[in-house]
Formats: sequence, C-alpha cells, structure tokens
Amino acid sequence: MIKLIEIVTLFSDKTRTRILFLHWHKKLCNCDIENVLNITQSNISKYMKKAELLNIAKNTKDKYRAY
Repeated sequence: MIKLIEIVTLFSDKTRTRILFLHWHKKLCNCDIENVLNITQSNISKYMKKAELLNIAKNTKDKYRAY
C-alpha cells in the first residue's frame, strides 16, 4: 500500500510524468530532457532516482551521460 502511494505521488507532478515519458519512449539522456523541459539536470536525476527506487525506471550511464 505504501509503495502504491509513493508511485501515485511520483506521477502526481506533470513535470515528473513528462520526464518519465521521455525517458521510456524516446530514450533521451538527461541533458536532452533538460533542454526539452527547461529544468535542471539535478532535478531530473532526483526524479529518476525516486523512480529507480520504486522499480519504475532504470537509469543507465555511459562515460558522460545518463539515460
């Protein structure tokens, strides 16, 4: 039940939902999402970390970028 509440909370914000949509469907790196949505990479990373902890998304990294 608590996990369900955390998932609903994660998707309650329009920006977070857009970040996850771009991450899932477009396979954009965080720097590209930053340019599309005009938000900071630190916020994107924070939202993605929450999604990873809830097993909703998986963040992969190469040398310089996170996807």
